[in-house]
Amino acid sequence: MRSFKLALYVTDRCSDLVSGGLASEAAARVLFMAVRWVKTVPAFRRLADADQRVLLRNAWRDLFLLTAAQFSSAFELRPPTPVPHLPGQSTDR
Repeated sequence: MRSFKLALYVTDRCSDLVSGGLASEAAARVLFMAVRWVKTVPAFRRLADADQRVLLRNAWRDLFLLTAAQFSSAFELRPPTPVPHLPGQSTDR
């Protein structure tokens, strides 16, 4: 399984987006990755379509939490760290 890093940077100007938009987008991506992965598991693929749907419908919360925990270090809800300036470099850009 490929690893994806998703970093969310929050500033005062977009804090209202975090409460809804950005956090929802990140959660949707985590859930999408989890469902995409489970569909590659051979035992899951051997189940009937109806059984697959029932299993996902009943277990998506657990699957989401496990996937979020796996990638928890990739989620950063903080302002970006300023890059230190080297001596002799101008701070004007």
